[in-house]
Amino acid sequence: MKTENTTMTRALALLACATLSLAACDSSDGDGPAATGDAAVGGSGGTPVGGNGGEPVGGNGGNGGEPVGGNGGEPVGGGGGAGGEPIGGEPVGGGGAGGEPVGGGGGTGGEPPPVMDFSTAALIEAYIDGKPLIMAGEDIPSHPNGYSEDINFGQATQCYASVTMNFGAGAFHVVSELGTLENAPQQGDTGECNHDLVLAPVMFDSVSHIIENVTDNGACFDFTVNYGAFGQEGRGRITEGTVELELYFKDQATGIRCADGLPGAGATALNGAPFAGNALQVFRITP
Repeated sequence: MKTENTTMTRALALLACATLSLAACDSSDGDGPAATGDAAVGGSGGTPVGGNGGEPVGGNGGNGGEPVGGNGGEPVGGGGGAGGEPIGGEPVGGGGAGGEPVGGGGGTGGEPPPVMDFSTAALIEAYIDGKPLIMAGEDIPSHPNGYSEDINFGQATQCYASVTMNFGAGAFHVVSELGTLENAPQQGDTGECNHDLVLAPVMFDSVSHIIENVTDNGACFDFTVNYGAFGQEGRGRITEGTVELELYFKDQATGIRCADGLPGAGATALNGAPFAGNALQVFRITP
């Protein structure tokens, strides 16, 4: 009878512990709730500290987090719920969509430099006024004025070491330093023009000149100049650094105006025959 009473007393005690979910009812012989799977921290299916669905610190208490030490329980502090605002608002350093980076975006490079205006003859002349225009070295064409630099034309030989033009007071002053034509002793002979061996300078001053039919901000203009003893005509173009002149002796060439094409274009005839040489003189504008 005593054994039955003891068993009954113990069963009632266990029932009371299961009902009240009291972990303190653990018995010394191992029959308490920790051994039977009743509710406890970390127990299978038990309620975690913080309760079900509790709002996490800094979050919305989302579902699906792994429990501390057990299966199926809600994690302590929640699972970092979707859309939760972090403590303190926006993260340090920004991070918002489209935010400007620290220090700005680097800018767009500033305003482009102004384009020089060469749209009229007056503007072209004003720009070159007082600035030496120098042609030398590789800027000297193979056929100045339409004639080969390697052929002996007597006093009209086209072998040059350099040519300097200065525009001022409405006129061009030209200083031509002649090169040395080698291996062509007689007029009409063909030799080699030595640009580095200077013979002597010759000088000319223009009597009149015309710059006209300027197109595309100086990309082409017709040029005619009279030096008294001879004249030149053709076309040219100008940039901030160069003046290029495709020139021929007056009344000798056709197809040499801007209406026929840009400087250096083909379809030029010299004394009635197709011209295949290079007559484009390149002058560097110096300050």
